[in-house]
Amino acid sequence: MRGANKLAMAVVLTMAGSASAALAQSAASEDNGYPAGQETYPPQTNTVFGQPETPFEPATLPVLDWAVGLGYEHTDNVNRVASDPVNQDILQPTLNFTYRQQGSAVQAQVTGIIQYTDYLQGFYDNDIFGQLSGQLNWVISPKRLNFDIEDYASVQPVNTRVSNAPSNLQQVNVFVAGPTLTFLMGDALAGEADLRYINSTASKSKSYDSQRGMGAFRVIRNLTPTDTLSGNVQATHVDFNNVDPLVGTSNYNKYDVYLQYQRILTHLNLNLALGASRIDFSQGTSSRSGGYVQASATWQASARTSLALGATSQITDSTANLAQSPNLATITLTNPNLQIGSSVITPSVYRENSLNLGYAYLGPRFTFNLSSYYTRLRPLNTTGDVARNGYVVSAGATYLIQPLLTLGATASYQVTEYISDHSRDRDPAFSVYLSREMTPHWSWSVTLAHNGRLTTMPGLGYQENQLFAILYYRR
Repeated sequence: MRGANKLAMAVVLTMAGSASAALAQSAASEDNGYPAGQETYPPQTNTVFGQPETPFEPATLPVLDWAVGLGYEHTDNVNRVASDPVNQDILQPTLNFTYRQQGSAVQAQVTGIIQYTDYLQGFYDNDIFGQLSGQLNWVISPKRLNFDIEDYASVQPVNTRVSNAPSNLQQVNVFVAGPTLTFLMGDALAGEADLRYINSTASKSKSYDSQRGMGAFRVIRNLTPTDTLSGNVQATHVDFNNVDPLVGTSNYNKYDVYLQYQRILTHLNLNLALGASRIDFSQGTSSRSGGYVQASATWQASARTSLALGATSQITDSTANLAQSPNLATITLTNPNLQIGSSVITPSVYRENSLNLGYAYLGPRFTFNLSSYYTRLRPLNTTGDVARNGYVVSAGATYLIQPLLTLGATASYQVTEYISDHSRDRDPAFSVYLSREMTPHWSWSVTLAHNGRLTTMPGLGYQENQLFAILYYRR
């Protein structure tokens, strides 16, 4: 609830979509660039990192939704320290927005939040942070050539070993742009060639900043109306802005080869990718290679219940993990929570093994979700705190007291084990909130929260209690 590089990309994406709206709506027929009669073939893919994406929805008019809020927070430990905590009152003006456009020439989906923080007692300088996930697809030549623009802005810690106090936060941005050439190779076979420019920046961790070029070739076969199989070859060159061999930073080339199978049914989605990766470093570290595995399944067990399972084993880095596709179906415009990530913002390349499980129940008055996550990181080209094991369990529930009055609660427990010094952090967090929709445009919410860290490292633990209230106006 509590600085901004490239947040203007949200405005750029929105303006670009609006400017082309007339062209998209006046097109003679709807065409998303895929073979006729196969509008969902091949399935949408994150062409930067080869991971499944939420497909664009059918053609609709451009829609810009937004909400503005004014929040007040009181915290008894704004600096999140073990001793000498500082009480602070905070004002937080907030802007939430979403934009969607589904036309024959342009498809766009953007979601974001911008939040200004005013520390009334002046313990910290006032600041502005934002989150953004945006994608724009321009169909230059139907069924032949598209141009893709993506931007992902997030707030991440500078150093994950210490608390997420305001002085330990930074803005991180990943910008992606490039063309995709699609061509038919038979009745049920299509080819796809991608070129992408990728720019990654962090406001404080400057060793992370890099420029990347990526090229990929994919052959996609339509096995059945619901099943596809693709062969993928991808090469990426990474050029860091600040190379430092003393800490293991070096430019590198990464090569990925994998097969991907996808099944999309009414109540069940399956995705499985198997292959291999190789990294050639320019200096200091010998070449590394390893397997590539990604598997996920989502099952709509009933009209109210859904289950999700995912597993990953791959060679990757922070940039790949920060590119998360927008999901407008899950966005609440009157949610003031600016999520602080837990990514390790370094130039490290690492082997990641992860497993996640999720359960959700959506009833007429009661909702409940439960998720768990395990991750294991082992760096290939740097030393220090990147090597770790992490475990997270989180849950949330809401109850509709009256048609316009909702009571909710959240809880999470995170454990991080650091390999370098065998230390362990345990981060519990709890909150309870009450929200009311007064009119179709006006709403308010009040939240009580507790955050903390229990650690084996002396002096790095803390406990914090927060009171947060916000008044929102929604378009």
